[in-house]
Amino acid sequence: MRWKKLADKFQEKISYEIGQIDKLLNEAEPLLDLCRLREPDFIELSAADLPILFHFFEE
Repeated sequence: MRWKKLADKFQEKISYEIGQIDKLLNEAEPLLDLCRLREPDFIELSAADLPILFHFFEE
C-alpha cells in the first residue's frame, strides 16, 4: 500500500511538471512562430529563457 501511495505521488508530480512544460511552450508559441520566420535577436532570446529560469526557482 505504501508503494502505491508513493507511485501516485510521483505520478502527480510528473503530471504537474508536464503541465508546466506545456504551459511554457504555449506561452512561447508566438516567439517560436517568429523564430520560424527569422533569427531571433538578443531580447527575443532572453524573453524565451526567462520563463524557464523562473520555473526552476518556483519550488
